[in-house]
Amino acid sequence: MQDGRLGMTCWNHAPKTDGEIAPGDRVRIQGRLNPGEFYAIAADCTALQILGHGPVPPPLRVSPEELARGDFTHCRIRLEAVVSDILADEVNGHRLLLILSCNGAIVYSLADKSACPTDVASLIGRRVEVTGIYSHVIGHRRQLQYAIRITSPSEIRPLGTAGTDPFAAADVHASDLLRPGNGQWASRRKAVGHVLTVWDDNKLLLRTDDGTVVRGELAASRLPTHGARIALAGLPETDLYNTILTRADWKRLPDETSEDTQPPSAVETSADRLYRTQGAQTVYDYSFQGRDVLVSGIVRGLPTPGGEKSLYLDDDGHILTIDAGNGLPPTARIGLGDTVRVRGTCVIETEKMGFNGTAPHITGLRIVLNDPADIHVLARPPWWTPHRLLAVIGALLLALAAACLWSILLRRVAERRSRELLQAQLARVESDLRLRERTRLSVELHDSLSQNLTGAAMEVNAAKQLATDDADATLRHLNLASKTLKSCRNELRACLWDLQSDALASTDMNEAIRKALEPYVGETELSIRFNVPRRLFTDNTTHVLMRIVRELVVNAIRHGHAHSIKIAGSRASGRLLFSVRDDGEGFDAATAPGIAEGHFGLQGIRERLRLLGGELTVESRPHEGTRAMASFELPKTEGEKI
Repeated sequence: MQDGRLGMTCWNHAPKTDGEIAPGDRVRIQGRLNPGEFYAIAADCTALQILGHGPVPPPLRVSPEELARGDFTHCRIRLEAVVSDILADEVNGHRLLLILSCNGAIVYSLADKSACPTDVASLIGRRVEVTGIYSHVIGHRRQLQYAIRITSPSEIRPLGTAGTDPFAAADVHASDLLRPGNGQWASRRKAVGHVLTVWDDNKLLLRTDDGTVVRGELAASRLPTHGARIALAGLPETDLYNTILTRADWKRLPDETSEDTQPPSAVETSADRLYRTQGAQTVYDYSFQGRDVLVSGIVRGLPTPGGEKSLYLDDDGHILTIDAGNGLPPTARIGLGDTVRVRGTCVIETEKMGFNGTAPHITGLRIVLNDPADIHVLARPPWWTPHRLLAVIGALLLALAAACLWSILLRRVAERRSRELLQAQLARVESDLRLRERTRLSVELHDSLSQNLTGAAMEVNAAKQLATDDADATLRHLNLASKTLKSCRNELRACLWDLQSDALASTDMNEAIRKALEPYVGETELSIRFNVPRRLFTDNTTHVLMRIVRELVVNAIRHGHAHSIKIAGSRASGRLLFSVRDDGEGFDAATAPGIAEGHFGLQGIRERLRLLGGELTVESRPHEGTRAMASFELPKTEGEKI
């Protein structure tokens, strides 16, 4: 709603009225003022009355200064301005944003595409008359605050003919100062000179005839060639270093080069001179802007087909971006790690200064390759590159892992085979032990029981023959047979004890002898001092020694009634010397009973010693005890084997 130079927005909540409201109607409303987030003056209408019909009032012709005072908010206005730019709304694809420049002030206009002329892009840089409602902006571009709303193509009217030559604009000079408010943003400007370089499909650097470097951002992707003389016309902006002509167009001019207009020769430099890092800040040397430079470095990155167009050089730890958008030499065959020399134009990229006057920043530096022939390969990388080194290390690691795995598997197989072999060896040893034990037992039984049983049988046969003739002789033979059988019983009991005893498993001879005598000594005091290592005896020799000592001890206890027995043993000159001494009743060796009287003990001992190459000596007197001394030679093979 508008009343003179005052306007407001009204939300209609009134009941339906007679007829439809149309633009130009004069109405009276009743409601409540409701200052909202987007509107300076707004109302909720609860009652509405149409007072009359009429044409829409003509728009109010205003200036940017009047708009800035807020006098025409929500009013229909008309404004003359230059179209600086037209942007598509990335959020609302049906809307356009027109940026209007009027006497150095910026005014925004919003319009649906359907409300704009079909050739709206041709209006950029032209002076137009815009008509529309000037109101607050609702939506994502609310930071604009106010904008002129255009509702039909007729509300944008170009002033002047469409054929105006854009290259008739005023020239850009080095002395120009572009900043918001000085009015130079409003009209197109022109620059004439030689193209220093082109990049990014729409950007170029131009050196004017007076030596000014101008950056151009073209409206179309049609690019001039490097070194061409052109006229460039566009909307002026700045990065506070030089002039930037945006939405620009260009045309080729005849070449009028002279010594004064010749570009300076290429300067050999390094990345460290072009830019350097000071703390967290990167500092650039802007004097190289637009100059041809020669740089060298190692290739660390290459362009990719259909993607990245830059070549990256490592110059002593500094990375230089070489823009190769204008092409690389097809025969160069540039590879990673190559040392190359590049000639190109230095471009320091900057932001453009915004309309609010904030200072722009330098965003980067690149060297644009203008001619594929301006890059040369100085040296190829050595064969031993980091990548190959990593590959070799990886292969070695894989080989090492395979070797470790093979070693683990081989060790497991070896352990399994070793266990199997050990089990087989243990089985053989066990079998040998059983065989040796059976052999020893058979020898023992043959040497003692078999002979004694044979003697008993002979005595019984003799008694049978004398039974009818000589009763006394028969009785003597039977008594001898009885004693022989008793000896066999004792011998058998000893063999059974040996089979069950673990005396042979002892590693100490003193302990082994004590275990062997334990069932026989009872309360008799036993003293053992056997100073010969167990390792010098085989099991068979040890068993024979135990049988001899046991036989002597049993005789001392059974026949001599000894109370104390001393056993000693030593080694001298490869022979074993041992003795058994008791404090028993003793006997007279000359009159002592022998085999004929049924006593086989001493004779059995002598037979065992004879098999070992030894001998037995017995010293005894009645009531003075007995001392039995025995010796036999220890075979060297036994000592060496053990």
